[in-house]
Amino acid sequence: MYWNHRVVDRKKENEGEPWFCIQEVYYNEKNQPCGYCDPCFGGDDLGELMQQVKRWADCLKFPILDAETDFNNKYLEDEEEDKLS
Repeated sequence: MYWNHRVVDRKKENEGEPWFCIQEVYYNEKNQPCGYCDPCFGGDDLGELMQQVKRWADCLKFPILDAETDFNNKYLEDEEEDKLS
């Protein structure tokens, strides 16, 4: 399993109107998105922060994922995210 940053449309949480969020997206062994969570934005130094900003900018190059259809309504809770580490 691996993850990257992607833009996810969470329109269900916004009364059906588009609501684009940058999320940490997790993929299964078939390279299909299987869950997402809110990203951590922090680091030990400015270099780590710059690396995260670059990842966030890079994710804008990929197609937007739909929270309802691309994840089977699967949102990773903190406990589930810990199991992935």
